[in-house]
Amino acid sequence: MPRLLTRIRSYAILIMVAPILLIHRIAWWLDTLLFGSFENAAVRKPLFIVGVPRSGTTLAHRLVASQKSVFTTFPLWELLLAPALCEKYVFAGVARADRMIGGVGAACVRWLQGRVAKSIADVHPTTLDSPEEDYLGLLPFGGCFIKILAFPHDERVWKLVAANDVDRKRYVRLYRGLLARHLRFRGEHLTVVSKNPSFCNWIDALAEEFPDARFIALRRKLSESLPSQLSSMRDGFALFGHDIADPELVTRFASMYQSYWANLEANAASRPPNQFRLVEYRDLRERCWDSVHRVLDDFGYRSSEEERQELKTLCEQAQGYVSRHHYDPSEFGLTPEQLRPVVSEQSDDGFDSSMTPAVELAEMTQPSLTPRSLPCAQR
Repeated sequence: MPRLLTRIRSYAILIMVAPILLIHRIAWWLDTLLFGSFENAAVRKPLFIVGVPRSGTTLAHRLVASQKSVFTTFPLWELLLAPALCEKYVFAGVARADRMIGGVGAACVRWLQGRVAKSIADVHPTTLDSPEEDYLGLLPFGGCFIKILAFPHDERVWKLVAANDVDRKRYVRLYRGLLARHLRFRGEHLTVVSKNPSFCNWIDALAEEFPDARFIALRRKLSESLPSQLSSMRDGFALFGHDIADPELVTRFASMYQSYWANLEANAASRPPNQFRLVEYRDLRERCWDSVHRVLDDFGYRSSEEERQELKTLCEQAQGYVSRHHYDPSEFGLTPEQLRPVVSEQSDDGFDSSMTPAVELAEMTQPSLTPRSLPCAQR
C-alpha cells in the first residue's frame, strides 16, 4: 500500500508538470520554423565540467562562468522556463515590458525565489539567475536524471546513467541543439561552459560530437562525496514519498559513483592533458586559484586581466568558506566495498568507520559568483 500511494503521488506531480514539458517540446519544434538558421550556430571549444557529484563541480562552474568575456552558461530560469529559442525571446520581451513599468514583476520574482531558496541554501544555494546544470534542458525529452526523485525504482531512469550508444548519441544531438539555441540568444562569439556530473559516463559521446571540447573532471573521496549526495537528496526524495536511505537505492547510487570514478580515471589516462584534466576536490579546496586558472590557461581560454583578478578574488573567498551542510555517513549503512574506488585500489579513499558527521567546502553563495541580474534581455 505505501508503494501504491507513492506511485499515485509521483504520477500526480508528473501530470502537473507534463503540460509545461509539452509546451517546451512544441516551442522546440517551432524554433526550426521561425529560426531555422540557429542550427548553424558554431559550438566552438565548449568546456564541460563533469565529476563525481558533491565534488566541487558547482563551485568550479561558477568560478569559470565569472569570466564573462569568454564564457556563457545557462542560468536556472533559462533551463526551466525557456529552453527553446522562441521562449527565450518571449521572456526577453516580458522583461523589457516589466522594466518599463518599474520592475514590479522582477521584484515579485526576487521575493518568491528568496522564500524558496532558504529551504535549500545549506545544500545547494541557487537562484533563478545562478548558473545551473544544463542537462535540465533535456527534461522535456526524457534525458534528465532528475526524474530519479519521482521514480527511483524505474529502470528506464537508471539507464540514463549508462545509456547505450544509440540512446546516448540521440541525447547528445538534442543537447547540441540546446547549446546552439543558447549561443544564438547570448552571442556566438562566446564559449559554452557546462556543468553536469551526470555526464561522467557520456564523455566519449560528447567528445565525438564536439571534437574540440575540453573537460574538467572533479573527483572527491567516495567516503565523503557519496554520503554528502545522499544527504542532499533526502528532501527531494521525501517529497515523492521515498526514503533515500533505502538500502536498494544506496546500493544503486554506490554503483553509479563507482562507475563514474572508473570512467574519470580511464579518460584521464587516455586523453591528452590539453583536452582532459582531472582535479581532486582537495586541490580545488586548498589550491583553488592554481587549480582553476592553470587549467583554463592550459586549455587556451584567455580572459581579460580584470576578470583574472576577479577570479583570483573569488578563489580566495572559496578557500575560506565552509558549508552549513552537515551529514552523517553512518546513517546510510554504507559498506567499505561501496566506498572503494573500482580502478584505483591504492587510492586514498578507504572507508573510515570512525568518521564523524562531516562538514564540507561549500558551493559558494557570494553574490559575485552569480550573474548580476536576470539576463532575459541580454543577447
